[in-house]
Amino acid sequence: MNPHGYLPLRRLVWRLQGGRRRWMGMVTGSWERKRFYRHVSVYRCEESGRYGIKLDHRNLRTPLQQLFLVPFEPLALLAAQEWDGQVGVVNPSLMHVTSMCNTLLDNPRLETRDTLTEELGAFLESDTLRARSSQPDTLVAMQEKEWDPVINWFNKRFGVRVAAYTSLLPPTVPPSSLATVMPFIREMNRWSFTGFEVCVEACKSLILSCAVFEGRLGPEAAAELARLEVRYQTGQWGEVEWQHGVDQADLRARITAGLAMHQLTL
Repeated sequence: MNPHGYLPLRRLVWRLQGGRRRWMGMVTGSWERKRFYRHVSVYRCEESGRYGIKLDHRNLRTPLQQLFLVPFEPLALLAAQEWDGQVGVVNPSLMHVTSMCNTLLDNPRLETRDTLTEELGAFLESDTLRARSSQPDTLVAMQEKEWDPVINWFNKRFGVRVAAYTSLLPPTVPPSSLATVMPFIREMNRWSFTGFEVCVEACKSLILSCAVFEGRLGPEAAAELARLEVRYQTGQWGEVEWQHGVDQADLRARITAGLAMHQLTL
């Protein structure tokens, strides 16, 4: 172990997962600007029957200049709350629901649902909960105690036999196991799918995300499990001031937003 909170090399050689960046600079917060509006409201577009957001008298648009219109009023209200919650400056990194909606509406990389589904399925191979340490014994025991019950639930829920590994590279998941899990993802509507995608990318875990969307775990519990190795390291070496607390809050917020996207669009 090292005092800087870095993950073991084994975790850094995972295959790149090809996840989409949230559209509008939502991952890095690459732009901020002074809040330029006073009032936020939701309106219904008579022509499409969808719901949009007004910033004062201006209709909100996506980065590609489409009208920001979603088919679910609760989803529009939640996105509007994000805009209304900006104090002083507009900080895109705090607006996860708006980001997800923009990504879905604009699809800036012209990605297909089939391609994205396959990319999510690939997470199962190097899933956070499967990639285990072989030492020290205290970390091994911690992983077994906290992660094994979720893997056991996943195996029972989907009728598969996914196991943990300690090798440098992840073993291949049998095609039969992927074929059993894929219908769960494919049956989601496009809005739920986008929320699920965000959850998987945030946790680096298909298993945890399935547990969250099936009601087996809440966002806070999932975030704690996804950060198990970081929790162990900070327990040994202490936290890096500000960094670990901010990372934890951001992970929990992303999982919560992804789940909300699912629950509000059923």
